Amino acid sequence: MRHILFILTTATGLGLASCQGPEGPAGPQGPAGADGQDGQDGADGQDGADGQDGADGIGAPDYVGMDACADCHEEQWNEVVRSGHPYKVTYTGGEDPVPPEYFPGEWPDDPPDGYTWADVSYIIGGATWKARFIDSNGYIITSGAAENPVQYNLETQEWVTYETDMEPGTKEYTCGPCHTTGYSEEGHQNDLEGIVGTWAEDGITCEACHGPGGNHVDDPYRVEMIIDRDSELCGSCHVRGDNALIPASGGFTKHHEQWNEISNSKHRALDCVDCHDPHKSQKHLDDEWNPDGSVTVECESCHFYEAANQASTAMSYLDCVDCHMPEAAKSAVGNLDAFDGDIASHLFAINTDADAEQFNDDGTYTNPYLTLDYACRRCHPTDESAAEAYDTAYSVRTDAELEALATGYHD
Repeated sequence: MRHILFILTTATGLGLASCQGPEGPAGPQGPAGADGQDGQDGADGQDGADGQDGADGIGAPDYVGMDACADCHEEQWNEVVRSGHPYKVTYTGGEDPVPPEYFPGEWPDDPPDGYTWADVSYIIGGATWKARFIDSNGYIITSGAAENPVQYNLETQEWVTYETDMEPGTKEYTCGPCHTTGYSEEGHQNDLEGIVGTWAEDGITCEACHGPGGNHVDDPYRVEMIIDRDSELCGSCHVRGDNALIPASGGFTKHHEQWNEISNSKHRALDCVDCHDPHKSQKHLDDEWNPDGSVTVECESCHFYEAANQASTAMSYLDCVDCHMPEAAKSAVGNLDAFDGDIASHLFAINTDADAEQFNDDGTYTNPYLTLDYACRRCHPTDESAAEAYDTAYSVRTDAELEALATGYHD
């Protein structure tokens, strides 16, 4: 009996082992093992393809002269060469100068007394108001202490004195920054000791305002020229000293002071090109290329109320500029008795007080307005004797009459 039980127990144990239950859930992950050793470096990859060459760089442009502009900009070229700008200074080479066919001015037949053309290296100006001369050493020809006329006035075709207190051969030519194109203050043009600086082209030509054009000529579609419409560009030359002041002398505003005047007027908010085409001359008209002058917009475009409301129908035929831009500045010729210079004022505003002064106490600066003398007296002298001196047939007016008419004229 005991022996049989042993066998059953053994059999039962075998049966339990073959009927084991399902596997339990996985336990948590153990900690990471230590890093293995680095593998061997792989073989080098193949070389990449060569890149494309970069575009060639563009160097600093050269000055090429205004004639290089003519082929593409024929209209502007023809306008500029018929203005006074390109002739602010002209090289003679010591020979009798022959002006180009489109030259708008008039050089004298002969140089100043005591000089031959062989003694004259340059003519200053001569296209609009006056001509002065530079001697063979580069100094501006002056009158000196003696009564010696050395400046030629184009309007009157007469010779007048210039710098009577400066001996000839002593006045340097320092006007290159505003008389030439591509100016540099270094050196002496044509090795003339009296000339301060050098330049690329005589006179004010295309590149004086648009910058050197060599790269534009070589590649006009990729290289653009400078287009600067700010008044500061014009004002860099049409200025005298500090533009907050308006220098005067001898009863007139001095010349090339338009930037000074504009800066002291309400029109300082405008740019010069708002009214002017800078390629054209207002003084030198040409039937084909400049029939209308440089003014591109009429005063009435903005001042339509004032144009429509005038106290005197007798003066309605006048242009706005006759009263608001009188020739109160002087370059060459001025008639102080008639308050009449040769350059239009850019002050515009009229002070209707008959006692207002046009200048400061010592006459060295112009006040920032026009008095009745300069706005009205050219046409309305004070008495008949003055009318004869003025060579005018217009009506005589007293100060009180002018003030009464001018006050509220456009109300």
